[in-house]
Amino acid sequence: MPRVTFQPADVSISQPTGATLRDAAIAAGVPLHAGLRRLLNCRGHGLCGACRVKVHSGADGLGRVGFREKLARLRGLKLDDAERLACRTELTGADVVVETTPA
Repeated sequence: MPRVTFQPADVSISQPTGATLRDAAIAAGVPLHAGLRRLLNCRGHGLCGACRVKVHSGADGLGRVGFREKLARLRGLKLDDAERLACRTELTGADVVVETTPA
């Protein structure tokens, strides 16, 4: 099972292949949202962009950018090449280190 490490919380958790980074964060108790976004977010449907994370290592252990992430970028969500939406990013096998920046 791939291991996900969340920074700056320095929390690691193993999750099965196919789980999303959002699933891993919830299981580890790592917040992806701050303030009102804890209540007002899209609940993992890839619509709001509030669960963005920065991948520091292990990007090859993540699924490819899917339709919802591409659509979010087309709608104007500013994501650099190392940033992904936790709710839409699946684990495919390798260990991953990501930085959460709840906003």
